[in-house]
Amino acid sequence: MKYFKLVLKIIGAAFLLLIVSFVGLQVYASIDKESHFYTRGAELSLPEYYSDIEKQYKDNPNDFRFSENNPPVYAHRVMAGSGIVIGYRWYSNGDVNTIDDGTYEKMTISLGEQSQISQGKFKISHNVRVISIRGGAAWPTSACIGEVTSGDVAIREIGGEIEVTVLGYFIPVPNQISSSHCEEKQMNMTFVAKGINVNELSTFQGAPGDHPYDETYW
Repeated sequence: MKYFKLVLKIIGAAFLLLIVSFVGLQVYASIDKESHFYTRGAELSLPEYYSDIEKQYKDNPNDFRFSENNPPVYAHRVMAGSGIVIGYRWYSNGDVNTIDDGTYEKMTISLGEQSQISQGKFKISHNVRVISIRGGAAWPTSACIGEVTSGDVAIREIGGEIEVTVLGYFIPVPNQISSSHCEEKQMNMTFVAKGINVNELSTFQGAPGDHPYDETYW
C-alpha cells in the first residue's frame, strides 16, 4: 500500500513538472526577442540590393516579384569589410497557438570606410545608409522594405556599448503588396547596441544562412 502511494506521488510530481515546463515554454515563446549590435571592420554583403530591386520594379512593375532565391532579408547580411555596421533586430513568435505567425524586423546601419564611432553624428547619405525591413517570418518574399533618408544617425558611447538614435524619413521600395503597414513615415528610433565581432554574428543578426528561414526566424 505504501509502495502504491509512493508511485502515485511520483506520477503526480512528474505530471506537475510537465505542466510547469509546458507553461514555462509557452511564456518563453511569447516573449519578444531583440538583439542590437555594432561591429567594426564590416560592411553590407549586398549594398546595392535595394537599389537593384527598385530598378527592377521600375523597369517592369507588372512582372515584379521578390525572388525566392534572393529574398529582401538578404540585404541585411553583413560581412567583413572596411566600415562599421550597426544592427537592430527584433522578433516575435506572435500567438503561440497560431501557426506561421512569427514577425521580424531589422534595421541595418552602414557607416562607410574610415568612419569612427567617436564622430558622434553622421548625415544619412550614399556612404551612410539605413535600410529597414519588416515582415512575416514564414513568408521571406513578402515584406515591407525601404531606406531611411533625409536624416541623421547619432551615436553616444556608453562604456563598451553605444546608444544609437536614427532620425529620418522612411521611404518604402515599391512592390506589389499593398499594405497599410508599408508607408512613408517619419522615423525616430533609439536603441543601445553591444559590440560584437563580425565572425560571431548569428544568421538572424546578419550571417548568411542555408535557407531564408534561418534569417527570418530567431
